[in-house]
Amino acid sequence: MRVIKKYSNRPLSDTSTSAYVNLDDLAGIVRAGDEVSVVDASSGEDLTRPVLLQVILEARGGAHMFPVGLLHRVIRYSADDPLQRVALQQLSAGLEMLDVQVTRMERQFGWWRPDVPPPAGKAPEPEPAPTAEAPATDEEVDALRQRLADLEARLSRR
Repeated sequence: MRVIKKYSNRPLSDTSTSAYVNLDDLAGIVRAGDEVSVVDASSGEDLTRPVLLQVILEARGGAHMFPVGLLHRVIRYSADDPLQRVALQQLSAGLEMLDVQVTRMERQFGWWRPDVPPPAGKAPEPEPAPTAEAPATDEEVDALRQRLADLEARLSRR
């Protein structure tokens, strides 16, 4: 993991190369397969998320990937209303699930972009072991099919 320090009066500094980097440089580092951690040089606060979001929005023109309706919802859900906070948590959980699924896909197919090598020094992680939940048997599937057919029949009579 490459540590990038953010100073208040200087550009970002890559501690592994002792060089200043801009947002385009940071995007190139990530595209090359390195993971980064951005920290405030004076307080040690983790700034990774806001800086990577800034890279997406400013350096790469990524604002187009976010639908306007979604942006409106994020702003609306940022209010103090408990229901809106729950909605924002659900949105966040959905994005986390997307990240997990993409990570699994990358592992399953290898680093799926041929022009980008796997992250340096990272061996592919094994897929998680299956859970203790046993797959449904043919009898269970047949029973579920029958229940579905019964429900459909009841609904069609109404």
